Amino acid sequence: MWTRVINEQALKLALGWLLATNSSAVATETTDTQVVAAVEKKYSEAKSIQAKIKKQLTLAVLEKEKEFSGQLFIQYGGFLKMEYEKPVRSFVLFENKVIWSVQYPEDPEFDNTIRVLKTKKPKDSQPQVILAFLLGEGEFLKFFNVKKVSENGDYLGFELLPKDKKSEIKKLVMNIDRKNLLIRSMSYWDQIENKTQIDFSNIRFDKTLPKDIFKFKLPSNAEVTEI
Repeated sequence: MWTRVINEQALKLALGWLLATNSSAVATETTDTQVVAAVEKKYSEAKSIQAKIKKQLTLAVLEKEKEFSGQLFIQYGGFLKMEYEKPVRSFVLFENKVIWSVQYPEDPEFDNTIRVLKTKKPKDSQPQVILAFLLGEGEFLKFFNVKKVSENGDYLGFELLPKDKKSEIKKLVMNIDRKNLLIRSMSYWDQIENKTQIDFSNIRFDKTLPKDIFKFKLPSNAEVTEI
């Protein structure tokens, strides 16, 4: 009996060490918070991240869905760009503590206006916690409690609920690849049940990114709204 207890304790200590050193494997004995903490560590230590993304927005009241596809670029130092080519060209750029949301016209011959939303205080908005996490500047466990975990083959599903009852985010769900601690999808719901889901594929770490990918010059035909 004592041998079994000692072996179980040794296994837990070994798992803890593996997570602390960002192991490529996650075992079921590991606590939920340890897994999320290990994912945070992996992303915060990355010099750069590239991925293909597919975003699905579900509007609860209108019962409508919108799909977007494009690429994600992240660089150490607080730079992030989510660039969409479909259905309409648009991008979200995090640069120098400012978030730019830019949407190009669907039909330039009818309306050539480029609509720009500028957010100067992104950390005052709860949904930006997700952006901050991807930038390596945020901590999910600081803002959320892990409610439960589900398993489906190589994937672990975590449901996180905000600690702040006034949060704009009602619920957050992450699906993590247990083999390499990569986030494969991220979904969150706002207080009126609108759902945003982002799927990640072809994820690459520490690759050299183009120097001008995070540069943005405001076009002359832009209509800017600041919040």
